Amino acid sequence: SQLNLLSGIDMIPTTKMASKKLQINATDQVVLALKYNPALEQIRLGIAQANIGVLVAKNATLPRLDLVARAGTAGGTTSRQDTWNEMAGADNIQYSIGVQFEYPLGNRLAKSELRTSRLTRRQSIAALQATADDVAQVVRERVRAIESSQREIVARREAAAAYREELTGLEDMERIRAQLTPEFLNLKLITQQRVAAAEQKLVQAIYDYNTAIIELSRATGTVLETRRVQLAIPTASAK
Repeated sequence: SQLNLLSGIDMIPTTKMASKKLQINATDQVVLALKYNPALEQIRLGIAQANIGVLVAKNATLPRLDLVARAGTAGGTTSRQDTWNEMAGADNIQYSIGVQFEYPLGNRLAKSELRTSRLTRRQSIAALQATADDVAQVVRERVRAIESSQREIVARREAAAAYREELTGLEDMERIRAQLTPEFLNLKLITQQRVAAAEQKLVQAIYDYNTAIIELSRATGTVLETRRVQLAIPTASAK
């Protein structure tokens, strides 16, 4: 039920490749990719970090007002021992409270950092828009590849069925014919080769179809979710 990613376990697929037609809506897949694609998520985290940088830089340009409070003990005698005793007993406690106000004049460095942080945020937003366009284009290409593979499977399956039917007819003729001519044997051999080639192309079409499905899941960022796989790492425990 759970596999540790840090352990050496080989995952060997045993299920057959999918060949049934899938109903895929390109718009839904684009929306899914815009939500879960890891490249977009990374840029969104960068934008959030840039927003924090802008807030920090903006605060640095504002005037500063601090409330300062101090408390301490002091000794009021000339004897060192008496002074230590008074301090230890907190006989003379001194308090002070005040306000410190700082207003930067010009403040060119802080304003320059604010402009830089805002520029960084705009660049991150532009990168998000450009990457979103690229992801949407890739998703649509993956959907078209799936649809093309589906049509290819149908065509290859029909071709393989036609060649198998032709081979079956030749085998029926072989059983009823009294003598087999070289021409007939050559025709049977050629038909067998055609059947083998057609079945090989059918397997390749099914493989391309499954690959296209995985590539679409990769573009949408849902590879693990599609296969119902959850990541887990062992809990660290002190011994």
